[in-house]
Amino acid sequence: MEPRIYTYKVTFEEVPHWYWGVHKEKKFGEEYFGSPVTHRWMWEFYTPHLQILEFFPFDAEGWTEAKLIEHKIILRDLNNPVCLNEGCGNLMSLESLKKGGRTAGKKFHQEKDENGKSVRGREIALLAHLAKDENGRSITAVKGGTSSAREKDENGKSVNLCKAGKATHLEKDEAGVSVHFKNTIGAIHDERNENGRSFHAMRTLHQKYMCLKTGKILSPGPLTIWQRHRGIDTSQRVKVDNKNNPNE
Repeated sequence: MEPRIYTYKVTFEEVPHWYWGVHKEKKFGEEYFGSPVTHRWMWEFYTPHLQILEFFPFDAEGWTEAKLIEHKIILRDLNNPVCLNEGCGNLMSLESLKKGGRTAGKKFHQEKDENGKSVRGREIALLAHLAKDENGRSITAVKGGTSSAREKDENGKSVNLCKAGKATHLEKDEAGVSVHFKNTIGAIHDERNENGRSFHAMRTLHQKYMCLKTGKILSPGPLTIWQRHRGIDTSQRVKVDNKNNPNE
């Protein structure tokens, strides 16, 4: 039988801790219990058990997919006190960052692109959002957004998203407008056609999506507002061809 690629979870008989990982076998069925660094002593002191979570094709694409899944699992669990993973690719847990100080973070993002953004940070973001759903949306972003928005306040709004939004827009200009918002909008609409119109805005306006609950067809933004006003999950949509759009 040929070797396998799989994601796994290591647990221990004596303690409630666990460890996530991905493994590419050199030979089928080889004994493997992870490759920890920071907490290696626990593998020697306690009794580890391996639980295989998911198998992947034994090729380059299978390995990439397995690493993406591992990245996602660890990222959600990175600061859990009973999770033994101290890193996720080039990302570190809060505990590890405290021990290492701010130097490691500065070094990690030292290389910048022409826009002053971290080259390593962009590489990780691209890797995390490589897998797409049938609508061309990042599977990681969609699932992460659903998970983040699970806890609601008394008005039915996501607690996590409200906190994140307030922190992101904390810095204001003299008119009281979010500096982050202005910078983001400016960057999105930098590229323009001969008439001075934003390429991004034109592309977005020409995209049409249909609500799977009601059949309503609108551009992405208006459809989001329309669905929210009716209490419809905004993921309940599918991209449609403009030629078949009865609202045009």
